[in-house]
Amino acid sequence: MNIALFGFGISEDYYSDIEAIIHTLVHDTPHTISIYGSFAEKLHKKGFKTYGIAEYTEVAAESFDFVFSLGGDGTFLKCAHLFYKIEVPLVGINFGKLGFLADVMPEQIHTYLEKLEKKQYTICTRTMLDYYSEFDTTIHGMALNEITVQKSNNLKLIRLKISLNGSPVYSFWADGIIISTPTGSTGYALSLGGPIITPDSNTLAIVPIAPHSLTMRPLIVPDNSVIEIEAHGEFTDFFISGDYKSQQVKILPKLIIKKSMFNVFTVQFDDTSFFEILQNKLQLGLDVRK
Repeated sequence: MNIALFGFGISEDYYSDIEAIIHTLVHDTPHTISIYGSFAEKLHKKGFKTYGIAEYTEVAAESFDFVFSLGGDGTFLKCAHLFYKIEVPLVGINFGKLGFLADVMPEQIHTYLEKLEKKQYTICTRTMLDYYSEFDTTIHGMALNEITVQKSNNLKLIRLKISLNGSPVYSFWADGIIISTPTGSTGYALSLGGPIITPDSNTLAIVPIAPHSLTMRPLIVPDNSVIEIEAHGEFTDFFISGDYKSQQVKILPKLIIKKSMFNVFTVQFDDTSFFEILQNKLQLGLDVRK
């Protein structure tokens, strides 16, 4: 197998563990290993070894069977944004906190390498979203988790108007709004009362952020919907975010959100289900009564 390693802003406390993983992959397996160039540079500057493995910077021309994302869920999102065009499956090795997307622990690397070799896994296809404005070409981007529109002034609300396929849905005052994919449903949207959506669902969630109304509730819509957002507010700019990328605009023209032509592919190992991850990471269904 040809395996690419990707890392970004990992705490230096984990560098020795990462060096040990690289040593294992190079010396104890027959696989071809490559590492993201800027990440290798960070390791080298701190005196850690990468054992002479090849480095890559561009991915369009590369051929990988799998990509191992070394870090937490934030690193996994950056990895997804780098590799989505070449449709290579991603495996998350958790050096972060929650590790919902990066769900393989470092000490399990041998076990899961063997599962990859024996093809004891399925490939999960995860929806991505595009967003853009027809009136401002500087406003555009993609997201695997969610797209958010928020105010910049903490003391002011903004008025949001939401349309679906050209038909008005609702308008309300709030701090903002989230359009979440199934992948993002266990992130920011969940903390706002949004539903948990299984990754293979062909749906999106529209989740208001702190609406000034008791009647506002999250909505589930088909993922082939075209969602339009208009926002108005006084004495405030607007933040538009796609996953970890954000931009600030003074006037928000109509924002259009739709399903991307691209997907992200992740490895789901046969011995772990989505609901087991929910139980282990988020304590789904935990009964604390004695």
